[in-house]
Amino acid sequence: MKHVKTFFAALLLIVIVVFSVQNMQAFELKLFNWRLTMPVAVYIILFYILGMLTGGMLFSLMKQLFNTAAGSTKGDIDGDAD
Repeated sequence: MKHVKTFFAALLLIVIVVFSVQNMQAFELKLFNWRLTMPVAVYIILFYILGMLTGGMLFSLMKQLFNTAAGSTKGDIDGDAD
């Protein structure tokens, strides 16, 4: 099983390297007065990481809100509410 994981990790690394090499052309991002020029692969990686961070934060917030709402409902059912 260890060799299978190593094989797929190496395969994933090869795919990432090929993707990065094929997407090295410069791309200019314009937002208001800002201009940022980087390779396309860098933009994709940055936006992927940004999506992971915002998605994780949103999931955490939703979980916290759900647990808070479930906790207050539980208190009302048990007769602990004021």
